Amino acid sequence: MRSSWTFRFLDKMLLVHIQSMTIPKTGTVGMSARVPHTVEYVLLKDYDNIKDERLVEEEIVLQENYKLGDSHVLATSEYGRHVACIDRLAFREKREILMASSCDYDFKRGDRINEYRT
Repeated sequence: MRSSWTFRFLDKMLLVHIQSMTIPKTGTVGMSARVPHTVEYVLLKDYDNIKDERLVEEEIVLQENYKLGDSHVLATSEYGRHVACIDRLAFREKREILMASSCDYDFKRGDRINEYRT
């Protein structure tokens, strides 16, 4: 549910937003891409609705452009894939590669949310 109201007050316009969300009944967990006790990261990517041929083409281009090692692909559903590259990268390098990839937009945003989590 989402509601918005606007009010005039002392020559100003006030805008009020209220939003309610349901609480999930099951929790989710994730893993950190940070290498323990360092400031380096491994490269993890999440793809939804991608065909294997397209994924392989993209991984080859990323490996050539960024001089990455092998990528390991895990099927999560018919067209869902997780990709892991275990090269150790600085946060900036990891972020640049993620942004160059076509992995899920919400997955790319996760770095900004969890950038300093250990």
